[in-house]
Order: sequence, then C-alpha cells, then structure tokens
Amino acid sequence: FPYDANVGANKANYFINKSLYLKTGIADDGLISHTLSVQYKNSSPSNVFPTGLYRNYFQILLPLNTTLKNVTKNGIKVDEISIKDDLYKQVGFFFEVAPKETVEIKIEYSLNEKIGQDKSIYQFVIQKQIGAPNSDFVLEVSTAKNIHVLNQNFSPVVKGREIIYNTNLSTDKIFLIELIKE
Repeated sequence: FPYDANVGANKANYFINKSLYLKTGIADDGLISHTLSVQYKNSSPSNVFPTGLYRNYFQILLPLNTTLKNVTKNGIKVDEISIKDDLYKQVGFFFEVAPKETVEIKIEYSLNEKIGQDKSIYQFVIQKQIGAPNSDFVLEVSTAKNIHVLNQNFSPVVKGREIIYNTNLSTDKIFLIELIKE
C-alpha cells in the first residue's frame, strides 16, 4: 500500500500524475523479489502559489516478513529512510518534485517466505489511496524455469515466462496466482 502526504502547504498534488510499475520475480529456489517503480510527474505551470513544488512524504506498507534491499530516487540511493515493524513493515521518506519535472522512486524488496514444493498460491494486494486520483498500474511477474503459472484471477498478456497486466488503481486490487514448483 503506497501512499503520499503533500507536506508543502500548497495545492501541487492536484497537478501530480502518478504511475506504478511492479516487477515481481520468482527464482528457482522460490524466493519472491519485487521492484516497485513509482513515477511522479508534476505538471504545475510554475512555482507560484497555490501550485509549485510538490513536497511529499511517501510511505509504503509492505508485508512484515519483507527484507528491504534498496530505495532510490532517480537512480540515486535514498539514505534517510524511516522503517518501522508493526503489523506491517512501514517504510517512509521525504522527496520533492519541481514543476514540469518527473521523479522516479524505486523500492526493491523480497519476501522472506519462499514458494514451497508442489502447488502454491501467491496473493498480492495493492490498495488505492483514499481521495487520490486513479493511477496507472502495471504488474509484471516472471518465473524461473522450474516454476509454472497454473492459473490467475486476472487476464494478463503472456510473453514467454512473463505475465503482464495493465490496469488503473480505481479501487483496491487483489491478485491471486497459482504456481507449481517442480
């Protein structure tokens, strides 16, 4: 569940277009790793109030059994990160997006629990932030040669060992993927 808080005391969030891209890889040992890319485009016409610089405190809730590997902003490592373990792993940090600029946030993490032998169900939930406009969302799942997708509750495009699904976050989404490991 990624969510934002405009802390700039302006209305710049009205001019923010956000798109999310989640790349999920399932390795031959069953390890599930993720790279979430969130792109923020600030279409504010200028720095004049009430538009202008988008000052955002970004937070994401991840499963508690997650190992956070890397967080970057435009390819540069973000060092000042708040991490709290409670019911979920909560990761948060501050960044800015200037008018007519685009910023890409990337978060790399893996689940500490692996896909087991035989059949498994992988469930992924992404939630829409209440009050936020719809965002584009792309889910890409790739598997190792010894792991096969048997079924899923959505209609993806299949390309080799990858399944890709495009949608928008007008509501919360629950993705179920049935896997078999040889």
